[in-house]
Amino acid sequence: MRLVDFSMRQYERLLDAALAGGYEFLTVREYLLADEGELPERFVIMRHDVDRRAELSYAMANAEAVRGISASHYFRTYTFDGPEARRLVEMGHEVGYHYEDLSKTRGDVEAAHDRFARNLETFRAFVPVDTVCAHGSPLSPQHNASMWEEGPSLESYGLVGEGAYSIDTGRNSTDELRYVSDTGRDWDVEVDGWGTLHSTAEVAEMLEAGGYPHLYVLAHPGRWSRTRRGMAHRIAWDLAAESAKVAVKFPKTAMRTVTRQSGAPGLIPTASDSASTPEETPAEEPAAEASAAGGAVDENADPESRSDPVTRTAD
Repeated sequence: MRLVDFSMRQYERLLDAALAGGYEFLTVREYLLADEGELPERFVIMRHDVDRRAELSYAMANAEAVRGISASHYFRTYTFDGPEARRLVEMGHEVGYHYEDLSKTRGDVEAAHDRFARNLETFRAFVPVDTVCAHGSPLSPQHNASMWEEGPSLESYGLVGEGAYSIDTGRNSTDELRYVSDTGRDWDVEVDGWGTLHSTAEVAEMLEAGGYPHLYVLAHPGRWSRTRRGMAHRIAWDLAAESAKVAVKFPKTAMRTVTRQSGAPGLIPTASDSASTPEETPAEEPAAEASAAGGAVDENADPESRSDPVTRTAD
């Protein structure tokens, strides 16, 4: 886990390095709609899963827009703010639904599709939605993308594709796409000629040199910060959240994992704490995030603590 590697300054450095390396940026929609032979020689598909802290998504969107970059921003129901989403679209970005309907309905596929349809309609009341992307829901036994194995198809909802599962990545993909993610606060990606890259600085250096032609980058706004105080809070939160996931999956090894990551045991949340982590916000408590342009945002405020949602979804 990289503890101090995810500041907005570092993210802007990443964008500048890619532009200097001759990369063009694509949204997920643009990539899926591109005909064979139309793709740039060097490109980055930039995706953001807005699991929490939507104000950081707006900050990233601003940093991208001033550089002429378009990205795909996928919002959960409680991080979605209709007017702010419309503003992102006006800036040239794609907005999609980061769905978790199968986990929210505890595996009931029919109910999941009903819920998905209602939420998609709510999103589309503000912005066009052509692609969606499953939320991982690590504390749930359901895999949200499994809802497409039964019932209506993506196409029946007027969707171009799914942000994760409609795109083939890895060494065997048609476009030789390399998937790069900040999950776990460590990029941990192997690039031919560069070895395994862990830090944002290492990834930026590779991009500036044009080290790999086709990349699919996932950056979670909730892992990044604009201030040192905010960074300290995110590190503590991420350590606790990762520990909760380990505790659920491997309870006997959880403490060893936390100690190895942080050097400080005792960070595993209680059962009541883990049940309300941002990864699994209760369905009864959607909340709209504050706009980055609407005044100062408390870096330490968790989205669940805010109320007065702008749009009410099926949550």
